Amino acid sequence: MGLGDHLDAGAAAGIISPEQARDLKRYIAAREGADAAGVGDGDGDAEQVRFARGFHDVFLTIGLVILMVGIVATAGIVIGTSAGFVGAGAAWLLAESYARARRLVLPSIALAAGFVLMVAVASGSCAQSILDSGTGAGEAPLPWSVLVGALAGLAASAGFLARFGLPFAMGLVAASATASLAALAEVAAPSRFDGLLQPLLLVAGAASFAAAMIHDLSDPGRRTPRADNAFWLHLVAAPLIVHSVAGAITGQETDLTFGQAGAVLGVLSGLGLVALIIDRRALLVAGLAYLGVAVAVLVRGAAIDTGSVLAITLLVVGTAVVLLGTGWRTARRAVVETLVPPRIAASLPTLRDHPHE
Repeated sequence: MGLGDHLDAGAAAGIISPEQARDLKRYIAAREGADAAGVGDGDGDAEQVRFARGFHDVFLTIGLVILMVGIVATAGIVIGTSAGFVGAGAAWLLAESYARARRLVLPSIALAAGFVLMVAVASGSCAQSILDSGTGAGEAPLPWSVLVGALAGLAASAGFLARFGLPFAMGLVAASATASLAALAEVAAPSRFDGLLQPLLLVAGAASFAAAMIHDLSDPGRRTPRADNAFWLHLVAAPLIVHSVAGAITGQETDLTFGQAGAVLGVLSGLGLVALIIDRRALLVAGLAYLGVAVAVLVRGAAIDTGSVLAITLLVVGTAVVLLGTGWRTARRAVVETLVPPRIAASLPTLRDHPHE
């Protein structure tokens, strides 16, 4: 009988409340993750990502996804466009067991994503049907129906987060808020939407990044669920920031000039320094595609054939990622000690030595 079972038994016997049992499970899980990572003891990695305890969770997640698709498909035969609401209701009920009671991360992520997606799509489809009945459009989704779907997804993600406390839902809230902001801009100023999109994405990315840093700075040891909340917020913020900034430089063109490629590399280098300082690799991962394009443009300047450009680009990017990944702590220590004032550095994740570096 595991510790979680003992806590559940204690709650059933009235010794502790169900809420206390749930909070203790979260605390113990966070502590176990920190201990496994060596947080605070001079070893390990503070940026832990815990998705599954074993292949059992993967197998269960596959089953849940198939089940939800089957529920929606079956309901669609009977009620049509509203079938997503049936699937969302099923996902919520399943989450009561797998997300709230058992705290299984990967199945909970699938249920959260499925719930929000089904609510958003079903709401948007219903809104489209109502609008079509009045206008007779029946073609591409109208901006208003897209806005309804985005706002419904935002409400669904916020509700899931409030009920289950799943860190992944924090990322869903940020993503849904970004989609809602973009849909609102399209409704309010359709003629200016293309020009407004990049600034809006940058604002949304900066807001998500600020929220992530609030969580990170409140838990520099990364021992609590706040660190997981920050991880998912960073994962949403990174592509928004990288895409909007790089897009402003390139003008959304795939064929960059030599100067644009150099500017993109400069921006990515700056983001790399930020990633090292805050100990979050998401910013770097989000910029890999742009890094590859920029390196390819610079290599192409040597007037070599296309196959060689691709090979050299992969070699350069892969080498950079592997070297940085291997020497992450050493590079981070050097950057923080050189660029960051001691008072601010004290609020960042602890710099640790690693025996294998």
